[in-house]
Amino acid sequence: MFHKRPGPVANETRLREPDGPTIDSETHKTTTLTADRRRAARLPRSYCASIRDGRGNILARGRTTNISETGLFIVGTGRDGALDREHVVVEIDIPSTKPRRDGRGGLRRVQYVARVVRTQAFGPMFGVGLELLEKLA
Repeated sequence: MFHKRPGPVANETRLREPDGPTIDSETHKTTTLTADRRRAARLPRSYCASIRDGRGNILARGRTTNISETGLFIVGTGRDGALDREHVVVEIDIPSTKPRRDGRGGLRRVQYVARVVRTQAFGPMFGVGLELLEKLA
């Protein structure tokens, strides 16, 4: 649904999208666009992460700086040119929701196929923005 706002001329109207949920006409999924036009809110989280190629070779290691339902940003180190590819496998060690037998919390590793959407140099380190495409484990 669009809201009308009066334009500079009395008979002219401008349309704008409302804030809040929208429905994708192709997938019929409801998404909410945040203020910076992202589909999901980003949460600041620091988890160990590694980026691998399709054969399992480690391309880079680092830590997440933020995570959302659809992507994440990692700051770390790796080989020069290692992320000059479209798709990678990202592994993230996140806190487990189930306590271990010894009563302490543990970590569980999740894996996703991801698309490299942005890379940025930070001196000897790099930052990489990844769009999560498919959960593997």
